Amino acid sequence: SSDVCSSDLEEAEAINDGEIYTIKTLNELKLNPSRDLTCAMIGSFIGHFELYGKLIRDGIITLFKRINKEGGINRRKLRLICIEDKGNPALARKITTILRNKHNISLCIGNMGTRSLLHILPLMRSNKLSVLFPWGGDSRLRQPDIKGIINGLGFMEPQLEVLVSHVVEGLRLNKIAIFHSDGNFNTATKEKIMKIMSELDVPVKPISTA
Repeated sequence: SSDVCSSDLEEAEAINDGEIYTIKTLNELKLNPSRDLTCAMIGSFIGHFELYGKLIRDGIITLFKRINKEGGINRRKLRLICIEDKGNPALARKITTILRNKHNISLCIGNMGTRSLLHILPLMRSNKLSVLFPWGGDSRLRQPDIKGIINGLGFMEPQLEVLVSHVVEGLRLNKIAIFHSDGNFNTATKEKIMKIMSELDVPVKPISTA
């Protein structure tokens, strides 16, 4: 847009690096609402899920930079801030409260963790918080009456169907082992894979490791 000068774009890109905060450092957050449209991503950026957190963050930043180069949204630049919740649902709820009450941020994108998302589900139901493309697999996050959430390709069935079809029909493998944790998300995914395999006439035999 001709209304956006190059110095504005450079400044927007300089701050739009997905700064990672904790609940302790979140008070240090400085905002410029007249210039920036700030979105928050609450998730894991250290530990076992560090790779996933940073991949999601980097994807969002790439999109934001492209939008900002085209003039932003209503002449405001998209900015992403990231907050580490250590996979703790109660901590995610506290972070959300600080974002809303102290910083007036009620828009999240790419939030991670089914349990944490379910913990803030009441805020989404009451339209006090909007969450775009969360990383969670519980069916309760996909109820049509929830207006404060927009889901993306977290819907696993189409992806699982393609993967299983490739293994069975493409690679022609008929001895397949499925290893998974006992959490609700992984157990449900295992059940979906077994159903798809049975539809392709691949013998399915559950083996307990208990």
